[in-house]
Amino acid sequence: QAAAAEEGEGVRFGDQRQFEMLQERVRRLAAVTHKNLCGILHVWVDPCTLRPNFVTEYRGQKTLKQFIDNVKRVKLKVIKSWCRQMLTGLAFLHSRDPPIMHGNISPSEIFYDPTEGAVSFSHLAQSSLADSLFRLEPSAADDMNVWYCVPELFRPDGDRFVGNVANDVWALGLSIVELFTGRHPYEAEDSAGAIFERVAKGAIPSSVHQIQFFPLKDFIVQCLSPVEQRPSVQDLLLHKFLTVDELSDKLVSMRSTADKAEKKEAAAAEGGGSGERGGVGGGGSGGGGGGGKAASG
Repeated sequence: QAAAAEEGEGVRFGDQRQFEMLQERVRRLAAVTHKNLCGILHVWVDPCTLRPNFVTEYRGQKTLKQFIDNVKRVKLKVIKSWCRQMLTGLAFLHSRDPPIMHGNISPSEIFYDPTEGAVSFSHLAQSSLADSLFRLEPSAADDMNVWYCVPELFRPDGDRFVGNVANDVWALGLSIVELFTGRHPYEAEDSAGAIFERVAKGAIPSSVHQIQFFPLKDFIVQCLSPVEQRPSVQDLLLHKFLTVDELSDKLVSMRSTADKAEKKEAAAAEGGGSGERGGVGGGGSGGGGGGGKAASG
């Protein structure tokens, strides 16, 4: 590889200086460390493809996507814990000089260690290089998760938003939707074309409007606001969703149980029977519900 690089054989764009600049940038990003960021143990750039290769730390057997696919629901207090950890990691990146955008946030790119309750982003080096590679080689777009891309990138002046740390906030909002509902944010759309159109328009997923717990719903809506009004991760750390007391967790569970009890009463009334709402509080505060698997804090 070194010989090929020296002779310029196989190096895309035929620019040895460009290759060296990318190599240096990968090394610099790999040196960034944080408890909520998967660390890099070794890194090198392939001169023939200009693709970085990594050996990373082990941060749990599953991603958050794999975890939520195997539970019926995730408790609200667990969602809060994940949010705080993710925001803390992003706050660290965004406060660097210059600020660093992660650029590839989704439940499939966040590792989870259930024994510690810890979440870690996949390392930012490769995703942070995406804008450089995209400018040089459009096929690099194949590596990007288009469904989590920000809508402003599709605007006529979209180039000026490449690398904007506000992009991470949008992707975080969509990730929270998926973690809370257990479904892809735009799952209601019937085709890839319809999803792409909604993403480009900046449309909030319909599932967000079905969330009954207002602090969580408002948190997500804030993340998915237009880029000019989108809050910073520092602002989101102070959002009421993360600062309200744990009683709200019980109220959400109780509300869900109460809804089921009311439906049961209505069905019983229609059939001439009488329904009772006994046990609503006890059933709701248990959190797990009905014997199904639930994530624990």
